[in-house]
Amino acid sequence: MASLEDKPRPSNTGFKVFSLLVFLAALFGVMDMDVLGICLGSSQVNRPLFDLNLLAVGGILCCKLYLEAFRVGVKGEAVAYEDAQTTTHIMLLLILASFLLFSTALWPVYGFFSVVVSAMIGYGVIFNFLLLLPIGLMAQNAVLTLAYTTFLYHYVGM
Repeated sequence: MASLEDKPRPSNTGFKVFSLLVFLAALFGVMDMDVLGICLGSSQVNRPLFDLNLLAVGGILCCKLYLEAFRVGVKGEAVAYEDAQTTTHIMLLLILASFLLFSTALWPVYGFFSVVVSAMIGYGVIFNFLLLLPIGLMAQNAVLTLAYTTFLYHYVGM
């Protein structure tokens, strides 16, 4: 059975250059606005909503690991949308919930720009970083899990 690892990645140079530019611009914006420092230490952030956001992100990661690591990696299934509609819909709802919760949690700090910050982190940094990584899905899952647990470690230890 073919796995997700066998599918070729886009090799279009223009696509990669665009992804790199979006990634760098979003990373610069996130660093310039000190989003990490504010998420970890600002008293203005709505903590209950931020905590729910972290729970939603954990759910997204669990669904991703279930589909890509368990069903493809362990069971050797070829996963398509038709085979994983429920998990896909749960992930879409969790992504929407995470975006709304994160934006609302940061609203007292950034106002309307909290929506822009959410988009910069979700699409600009995370999504484009994964597109630019020349590694397989299992390594991507390991990187995401490590990043998530490292953030949780610093967040809980504050």
